[in-house]
Amino acid sequence: MPVSGEETSKYWNEASELIASGKSGQAINLCQQEPHSSVLQCQIYLGWEFYKRGDLEKALTWFEKAASIFEDGEALFGIASVYFTEKNFPMALQYFERSAERSYGRAYYWVADMYQYGVGAAVDVDQAIHFYQKGMESGYLMAERCLIFLAYQNEGLIGKGMSMFRLFFLLLKATKMACRNINDPRLADIRKWPTGMH
Repeated sequence: MPVSGEETSKYWNEASELIASGKSGQAINLCQQEPHSSVLQCQIYLGWEFYKRGDLEKALTWFEKAASIFEDGEALFGIASVYFTEKNFPMALQYFERSAERSYGRAYYWVADMYQYGVGAAVDVDQAIHFYQKGMESGYLMAERCLIFLAYQNEGLIGKGMSMFRLFFLLLKATKMACRNINDPRLADIRKWPTGMH
């Protein structure tokens, strides 16, 4: 049974103090025990910890627990990430879309990316643009970068110049955000620039 209110804060604060002091093993043990294991933040933390350690079965168990009790966008994103890693792309897309329905910003980008490249669904650039725009509106930088790239591909010389100008300002924004907080979730998934945009 989930805990709420003051108890949730108390139990999560106990776990986050261990995490902040580098005692992730103790935090994992604590979060797996009641009443901590009923706290959403602990469930999501466990999901990501097991995901990072390659234990996808345990990761999926904790993400599913959080999603079934709380229908949380990040938990649904975690489930999608596990399916994506296992190359079950249709299931990954389904959970990324459910996460996006709950306005989890990072999910918009992944849904868009899967539609743009036809991973788990047929290629649908219009759907990709729709989800990239929703991601950009939520402040997610990779979604904005992808919109710039799509515009760059489909524009003439002047349009390409404008896209490069927009890209320059996006890089400045990303640098400023990274200087303030390198772990800002809006910076997640940054990878190499697509070919043809150098």
